Amino acid sequence: MEIKGNRLKTSPLLTMKDLTTRNIYYAFSASPAAIYKDTCYLLSVLSHNLYAYKNGEIKHAYQFDWAKQLPSTKFLKECRNENFYDLKEKIQESGMSIGFTGIQANKEYMFISVNNENTLIWDGRQSVLIHNTYDSERNFHFPNIALTGGCSDENIGFYNADILCQQKKQLPTRSQTFNRIVQSIKEEDNPVLYRFIFKKDLINHISMKYKLQ
Repeated sequence: MEIKGNRLKTSPLLTMKDLTTRNIYYAFSASPAAIYKDTCYLLSVLSHNLYAYKNGEIKHAYQFDWAKQLPSTKFLKECRNENFYDLKEKIQESGMSIGFTGIQANKEYMFISVNNENTLIWDGRQSVLIHNTYDSERNFHFPNIALTGGCSDENIGFYNADILCQQKKQLPTRSQTFNRIVQSIKEEDNPVLYRFIFKKDLINHISMKYKLQ
């Protein structure tokens, strides 16, 4: 970005696909950037690539090779008059991927949403793909870690109060605190926040437990 007189001159950081949301005013990605180990990482729409921005430069940092392919240029041209929500549905219904759709990070790991249905955990050297996170105490599957709807880079998400009220009988728990909240909550109450806590050496732990190596 450069200021000349009363003019502001900008240049794109990344080369993006020629897409539009049409009449829907919403971003392509839920969380397109995150700070990890003093570096800002960025997503590109309909891509399995991760880019790093540091010292004024953009560099390719990581590529995820997945069985589900991204839509071709021909496919996108044929659908160019559709808004992005309808396009995403059509891509997924065709068995293709809509790419990386959000990223969050903490001190140890980066969490990347893949196709809005899986979470890729990356530590800068290796990665592992998980479908969701199961909490045995609550007998509950957490949604995509990178799309929690909470605070970016803090691994915080939330349950809507009305959803918890609907599932009171389906949420047995050994946690007295959680049980007390669930039993006392009302539909009109504020959301309940939760935070993910991760083990050290998480990627190797998951890989060994599920024999992924």
